[in-house]
Amino acid sequence: MSLDKLISADSHVIEPPDLWTNRIDAEYKDRAPRLVWTGNTHTWFLDGDMPAGPGGEVLSEAGKRYDDPDSMSIDSSFEDVRQGAYDPHARLEDLEVDGVVGEVVIPTVPTRFYSLPLDSELLSACLRPMNDWMADFCRPYPAVLKGLGLINVDDVEDGVKEYDRCMNMGLESVLITSFPGEDKQYYLPEYRPLWERAQDTGRPLVFHTTTQRYGPGSPPTVFARTGFGVQGAASGFDPVNWALRSVSAMIFGRVFECYPGVKLALVEFEMGWAPYYLERMDRNYSDLRYTQEAHFKDGKKPSDFWHSNVFVNFSEDLIGMTHRDLIGIDNIMWGSDYPHRESTWPRSQQVLSEILKDIPEEEQTRFVYSNAAKLFNFD
Repeated sequence: MSLDKLISADSHVIEPPDLWTNRIDAEYKDRAPRLVWTGNTHTWFLDGDMPAGPGGEVLSEAGKRYDDPDSMSIDSSFEDVRQGAYDPHARLEDLEVDGVVGEVVIPTVPTRFYSLPLDSELLSACLRPMNDWMADFCRPYPAVLKGLGLINVDDVEDGVKEYDRCMNMGLESVLITSFPGEDKQYYLPEYRPLWERAQDTGRPLVFHTTTQRYGPGSPPTVFARTGFGVQGAASGFDPVNWALRSVSAMIFGRVFECYPGVKLALVEFEMGWAPYYLERMDRNYSDLRYTQEAHFKDGKKPSDFWHSNVFVNFSEDLIGMTHRDLIGIDNIMWGSDYPHRESTWPRSQQVLSEILKDIPEEEQTRFVYSNAAKLFNFD
């Protein structure tokens, strides 16, 4: 297979400035997200003057890293955002340039809301309009654009209701917080209705970076505008750590053993860390077996549940690719991260050609197309 037919398991939209002002419930209008020109950049604020995530910038400079890297800046204006980031018709033109025939489409700004000190009601109120808008965005091209909804599982019953609403609107699946908090981890029985619904629908649940829930032990993700590269490089491991605490909670909490139809995708975390994590998880289970509450049936190890239920996504992870057999040939998907500044668009084919040049063609097909097609229900 040539690399001119790709499915991205990690792509994004850039939310238009009027998304929340037009759609949020009236009682939350004064606290709703709003885009503000701060003199040198457009910045998202919500609940008064709280920046929405790392700096709050628009975060879209697709293609600049290749065409004009010296022009890249943390300062950005919505007027500079590619039209395909918020217009589905223009989007398809950009996908054709990159050889992408299908995308899993994820919000940008609201993924950061989980890690802000918002009360639960405001968080849910901000996610619902995003889900409505995402359904509208994907509706013209349902075979190409598979949108994800965002749900708040602080109250699992309410989260499941929003899950059902997302499914009824035609969204492909939902994203949940990658870490729900120290006292609300995913091994607790209160999440059983969510696991049951995910198993019934056959749709994967998704973790994304910067979605750990704000609370003790989970500080909001905010970068200073100076030293961004230093902080970004060092803190890049933090989202993986939060997510792996949740993966471990689900595995050792017997979620996948009790609900084998539940699938979990870890998106935009890369994957070079995975072989060590799997080895350490199995070793702890074996060496410290007498301390474990979970003893899996049929002699299974923790890594067995990873290989049957957990999927990872890479963009430019050559180290991870060299250990693909340990990660799992069927567990790996690619994503372009369009239209963000670190995206491989519009040179995804060239990037992948270099990363996959020594990989058998049948495996290439799985990584860039068929694994994502199977998990996210592409035709």
